[in-house]
Amino acid sequence: MIIKIYYKYADIPDSDRLIGNTPIFATQNYAGYIKELRNRDTVWFAQIKENSVSYLIPIAINKKLIFRRGYFLTGVISFNTNNSLEEEKEFLDNVVNYIKKEKLCDWIQQGPNWALFNTFPTGSKAVKFGTYKIFLKDKTEDELFNSIKRNHRNNISNANKSEVRIKKGIEYLNDCRAIINETARKANLHSLSLTELNRLFFHFKDNLKIYVSCLGDVPQSAAIFLSSEYCTYALYAGSINKAFRGSNALLDWEAIKDAKNNNSRYFDFVGARINPAPGSKLEGIQNYKKRFGCDFVQGYLWKIVLSEGKFRVFNILLNFYFLILNKKNKKDIIDEEFEIQKNEDIHSDN
Repeated sequence: MIIKIYYKYADIPDSDRLIGNTPIFATQNYAGYIKELRNRDTVWFAQIKENSVSYLIPIAINKKLIFRRGYFLTGVISFNTNNSLEEEKEFLDNVVNYIKKEKLCDWIQQGPNWALFNTFPTGSKAVKFGTYKIFLKDKTEDELFNSIKRNHRNNISNANKSEVRIKKGIEYLNDCRAIINETARKANLHSLSLTELNRLFFHFKDNLKIYVSCLGDVPQSAAIFLSSEYCTYALYAGSINKAFRGSNALLDWEAIKDAKNNNSRYFDFVGARINPAPGSKLEGIQNYKKRFGCDFVQGYLWKIVLSEGKFRVFNILLNFYFLILNKKNKKDIIDEEFEIQKNEDIHSDN
């Protein structure tokens, strides 16, 4: 087994055949998008076994001053059904060791929440994480609808009867962005810039799906998806305060139907905590996703420090920066989950 590194997706052996089994975030288009938007360089690691690609994973690298940070854009992509979890872990260990030896990164931070791993490399800090996914292949539209929980089905029917309409296309971009950014602002999350959306549209003209639910002329909810033959991913979503009942569910159902009609294998709501706090907003969001008849797919998020000295210096500078701004540095999901587990352990000791 040989580990090879590639700087273009097209250089990967048999890349044309592999593309149908590759998440959209591992494609050259996505590499071009994050290069233009955030100046990230993408490289692909592949394991060659018996003259074909067995495993593939892309990493984005950001160089700033003396620091090099990396994050994987997807989990490990396996092209062989006979691959084992032990082999996957060995592949990850080999990739991380190569990155450390060649000094490609000083540390590998948590990737995006769609980058779900089946395992994690030796020496990393990892937490369980998951996603709610619908397996679309070999299911009819009726079967998909009947798998939705009754409450959601009733809400979808109610919205339809009340003439909530789903509008789709780039012409509804402004309404979509306004709703998503208002929702993000209330949750203290990243807002979508017009530049970001324009770059998304430039690189994914045929894959970017924009939806807005409207009651009359009043937008109620909005969502943006990236769709390919491999999977349709929910990227961003939002709704107005006191949105009409069922407008969200009707929008997502329309997106699920479109994913099915466009021959996507999966529909992925992207990201779910293992044990969200009872009664929390997170629990409510995850219950909403679950009611679409999704399968809960569990995996891991992880990160690892490869240069302790540089990582320490970077964090001193970062903490100083936030101190000047009088702001608090937001923790990633991994550190949040470790903090939750720590508090739970303390509570159980009492």
